[in-house]
Amino acid sequence: MRAIILAAGIGKRLQEQGKQMPKCFVKVGGKRLVDRHLERLAQCGIGEATFVVGYMADEVRAHLAGNDSGVKVSFIENTDYLKGNILSAYAARDLFDEPFIMMDADVAYPAELFAKLVNSPHPDCLLLDENFDNDEEEMKLGADADGRVWEICRRLAKTWPAQGEGVGFFKCSPSTGAIFREMLGRVIAAGGEKLEYEEVLDMVMKLATIRFEYVGGLPWTEIDFPADLEKANRLFS
Repeated sequence: MRAIILAAGIGKRLQEQGKQMPKCFVKVGGKRLVDRHLERLAQCGIGEATFVVGYMADEVRAHLAGNDSGVKVSFIENTDYLKGNILSAYAARDLFDEPFIMMDADVAYPAELFAKLVNSPHPDCLLLDENFDNDEEEMKLGADADGRVWEICRRLAKTWPAQGEGVGFFKCSPSTGAIFREMLGRVIAAGGEKLEYEEVLDMVMKLATIRFEYVGGLPWTEIDFPADLEKANRLFS
């Protein structure tokens, strides 16, 4: 299985650090996020990683050229990285014919959390943290009593039997990947270049059965703001 890591972003909400480097270069526990990803992939038996790069793409390529994790690294460039991350997801569409895990690059997490996704029996799967606030910042998941996820959005409009914050990783089978690719293309063609790929994934889950694994109690954080970076360094010092 391949990891597709969306690492094109600037990280402008990280203030000065976001101006000086790609967001995926931010250090947590003394290590850049890109290096932490490769360590986790290797620990969980994922042998290939494709980074979708954009901002300071050459710097990311140069840094990862010295990668000694044992994970084979390749790159796809999204030159329109200032628009929505839907374009980064679509840039990797040729890889959707095989099982893959799509990952946001701005997440710090332990191998134990990632292993929940890799080892899940569900071929199409998300990670759900049931300890959450239903604000309008992070992506939320809503699932039925049978464990099927029906909604991914910034704020849940209804109460679901299972609900929580999504970690930002999506394991996808080739059959669902075909639907995902088609829907991404349709939305972009209709003018949706500034959208997030999760908005398309919300459409896909109405057509394909996507389930989840609980990760509540495990440490992790998405890193968007300076306070998030401080939290990440407390968790993974």
